Amino acid sequence: MPVVLQISDLHLGRLPEHDAARADVLREAIADVRPDLVVVTGDVCENPIESPDQVDEARPWLDALGADYVVTPGNHDMGNKLSAGKHSVTRGMFDRWTRNFNRGWERRDIEGWTVLTVNTQITGSGWPEEEEQHSWLEEQLATAERAAVFMHMPLDLGPFGEGMAKADYWPVDPEPRGRLLPLLSQPKVRVLATGHLHQYGWFPEVMPPRVWCPSCTLQVKITGLSGPDADPEALGVIRHDLVGENATHRYLPLNIPGVERVET
Repeated sequence: MPVVLQISDLHLGRLPEHDAARADVLREAIADVRPDLVVVTGDVCENPIESPDQVDEARPWLDALGADYVVTPGNHDMGNKLSAGKHSVTRGMFDRWTRNFNRGWERRDIEGWTVLTVNTQITGSGWPEEEEQHSWLEEQLATAERAAVFMHMPLDLGPFGEGMAKADYWPVDPEPRGRLLPLLSQPKVRVLATGHLHQYGWFPEVMPPRVWCPSCTLQVKITGLSGPDADPEALGVIRHDLVGENATHRYLPLNIPGVERVET
């Protein structure tokens, strides 16, 4: 049974005095779960716009966790989607990330399952890489029997709609979402797992079924996002069990040092 451990929104460098201790906690979690693969869904770094070396330093930090992993960038790693109008994704950030990791889209095959990562930060950019990623995703899903897809930004905000603070900031923009949704709504996509919202959420009734992974280090209380569908107090990781034809998951709370809580 393939097991994937999802880690999200580390924000390394925000409270650097705690980064080593956070690595210890995650190494212990990895040793307990013994995953086949760790997937990091973005915001590995806190502010590489002002401190570009954070991206360079993130690679050895993740390597030291002692697990096979893939990572896709978040807005703190590569810049916001262009429509955000502030701290937007740049070529320089994209290139620096690529030198250390990859371009944000990658495939791994594990015991009949295909694990895919998607770079949401370039969606809506009009860059050639956006079209290249989209064509690549079509090709990968065409050859997959069953897939689990991981990315930073969620496709949408579930049942929260316009009641959520900065509702246009958090998800993938409508136009690229309209292109991605038909691909990701295929029955072979058994789960779409994302980060960015710093909440734990589970939406099994939509296609594809959605899981929101909380942050490892930073709780963000977003106005309008709470209740039975989302947990703003969650702090930890997600264990994904890819069992036969099905994908199940479990939220694993972690005792993380140096937790910070922010409200928007």
